[in-house]
Formats: sequence, C-alpha cells, structure tokens
Amino acid sequence: MRIKFILIGVFLLAISLFLFIPQHSGAEGSRSISYHALAKKAEQSKPGIPIRMTIPSIKAASSIESLNIEDGKMETPEYAEEVGWYTDSVRPGEDGNAVFAGHRDDREGNPGIFWRLGQIQVDDSIYVEDDLGRKREFRVVDVREYLHTNVPLTTLFTKSLSPHLILITCSGEYNSVNNNYSERLIVTAVEIE
Repeated sequence: MRIKFILIGVFLLAISLFLFIPQHSGAEGSRSISYHALAKKAEQSKPGIPIRMTIPSIKAASSIESLNIEDGKMETPEYAEEVGWYTDSVRPGEDGNAVFAGHRDDREGNPGIFWRLGQIQVDDSIYVEDDLGRKREFRVVDVREYLHTNVPLTTLFTKSLSPHLILITCSGEYNSVNNNYSERLIVTAVEIE
C-alpha cells in the first residue's frame, strides 16, 4: 500500500513538473510557458490610478484627485468641480469597491460635479479612465439615500468578488448652522466586461 502511494506521488510530481516548468524547443513557432511572462501579463492587467470620470446621463465629467480617510473622517475634494477617489479603497477594475466622492455644490451654492447625481438611474453608465490609458465602463445597479449619521462606511469599503464603483455626495436639506446636508446619496455601479 505504501509503495502505491509513493508511485502516485512520483507520478503527480512528474506531471506537475512537465506542466509547470517551461519547455524549450528549437522548433519554429513553439510556445513555452514562462512564469515571468505570466507575472508581466498579470501586472499589465492591473488597473492604473483613476484620473478621469465621465457620467454622460447627468452631463458630468471631471479629473480625479486622491483622497484619504483620517481619524475616521473622509476627506472631500478640494474643488467642487472635481471628483475624489479614496486611496484606501481599491482601484477601479479591481475586485472590491472603488469609492469616490464629489460635491453637490460649493460654499456659495453653485453646482458641483455631483449636482445632478440624484437624477442618475439604474442602468446608466459611468466611465473611469486610468493613468495607463484604459477606460472602464460601469453600470449603475443601486441608488440610495442615508441620513448623514447613518452612512455604512465599513460596508462601502469592503472587498467584493467583482469590481464596483461607489459614488457619494450630499443630499437632503442643507443646515446652515451645521454647514451640512441631512443625507448622503450613494450610487453603486458594477463593471461591464
């Protein structure tokens, strides 16, 4: 019985060596498996840093700045006409939630980049271009509002099995005493392959 297991082990080892070690041949047109080539291909397919977002249905287009979360608080974009990407989230195209924020309006009440985000509909497209020149398309699958005190931040930044975009902006009533809106609008989109 012991010899049978040893023979099976040797057989499996021989097959794995044959399959996974590059085979070299002088024959014209022959192909070999190269771990280096596979690693290079995997690196090339890794999404770049997002640099531009376009949402045709609400006529929104913007460059993208990088944002952080500090002491549990989400930074907001410096300019009302720009979208911000949270570097603590994944890059668009990676499995998980790539989280973006944009202002509804500026301090004077002028429209910001996400002024019309409340008009977005399920099945609308969102495009994100990265610094490698790749443009990815995402389809809206959910639009929800939360009280600003009840935004599920931990859920927004969780890992998922497929690439998602999360867009966040202010909504609801503006409170001039607190300088804050009462709600947050959250749009979820999935990548179209």
